[in-house]
Amino acid sequence: MDLRIEARTNEEIAKVAKNRLWFKRETVDFPLTDEQYEIFKKGYAPDWDCRFAPVFMDGWFYITRSGIWLFKFKYEKNKKDGLWHITANYDTLFGSGFGFLLTVIYEGYFEPRIFSERDIKRYISAMHEVVQVPRGVTENPQYCEVCHSKLRPVIYNPGTSEDWAKIRNGRAIEGREYWDENAADWECPKCGQGYKDIADEWNAHRFEEVYGRKPKVCKMCGGPVLPIVYGFPDSELQKKAEQGEVILGGCCIDSREERDCECAWCHQGYKKFLTELY
Repeated sequence: MDLRIEARTNEEIAKVAKNRLWFKRETVDFPLTDEQYEIFKKGYAPDWDCRFAPVFMDGWFYITRSGIWLFKFKYEKNKKDGLWHITANYDTLFGSGFGFLLTVIYEGYFEPRIFSERDIKRYISAMHEVVQVPRGVTENPQYCEVCHSKLRPVIYNPGTSEDWAKIRNGRAIEGREYWDENAADWECPKCGQGYKDIADEWNAHRFEEVYGRKPKVCKMCGGPVLPIVYGFPDSELQKKAEQGEVILGGCCIDSREERDCECAWCHQGYKKFLTELY
């Protein structure tokens, strides 16, 4: 099945609104004043540097890229505080729409510029309250670390009657049809927290915890978490590495892909969410 959600006319957008590939998510609010809302509603033309764009249609905002519709959300005005609040949002199989919206807020070509760095940090803080990054584990976990409910295995693309029986009976959770290396292997049916087996051959060296503030100790083993320094080291940096103050990450780096700190004991990697904001 083609997982893309494309729309190029008003009629197609109306169909997209009812597409079964939209998944309702817990709402993360980003309040706007009347002035901000009007500017945001106008949107902007995307370019190579910011390829995500907001489109307003029939009371809903959509975030698109290259004709693919990734995220939709609704703003409604609250009479008590006079601000516009996000009251519902949906994303697709392509990933978390919160990230797409944050990219639009941070990099969007709004005229005049409507979001300050303080606004964006506030949004990140709210988003981390509901976006549950899968936690790394090395063995089959039994209970959720957040709410202590019994976990269930996640089945992707269930194809047998046995798979469907487990899902119907509540012994397993149906995963999204689109699976990638960041997908959870177990999930809490109550709070939705996911868990990922980092000892699995497929997951080895792929999993990286995403964080808002640098962890003082490793969430996996309790070891010291050290910053990773990329580039050719000079003598001073080499000495710090030998003394266990930093970890050398090599000469080449893709700032959006590489981890920026690591546990000195078990080598669990950590990657800051939108590092440039901090």
